[in-house]
Amino acid sequence: MYLNIFDDNFNRLNAIANYTEVEIVRNYYSHSLLLLYIDATPSNIELFVNQEEERIITKSTDVKRGYIVEYAEFTDESQTEIMLTAKSLSIMTSWRIIEGQQRFTGNIEDVLKGFVNANAINPVIANRKIPNLIL
Repeated sequence: MYLNIFDDNFNRLNAIANYTEVEIVRNYYSHSLLLLYIDATPSNIELFVNQEEERIITKSTDVKRGYIVEYAEFTDESQTEIMLTAKSLSIMTSWRIIEGQQRFTGNIEDVLKGFVNANAINPVIANRKIPNLIL
């Protein structure tokens, strides 16, 4: 299995096939977590450590689940390994608060989709939109 690396516009930047360890902790009640340990090659340092833009990681076997990199740091003083901590893309919904009172009816799936649509995909205030977010 290799890992796909995307920028925040979902342009594929690279694929990582060599890594020391990858651990995915799924969480039903909160955001899932991906921990990735990779060699500190110049290309990996440029891709993750010296980068201001968001990076998104998906598994080659499951491109529908993505993880947004929150931290990239060296694990040792000699800077030979990088540890990446990434949370599931569902974290993006916590970037928006619900403004005012909103009311939706229907089953739970319809209600949740309504909140995401009204507050992050098609909000009344255009600058509250999360780019590239779709249901």
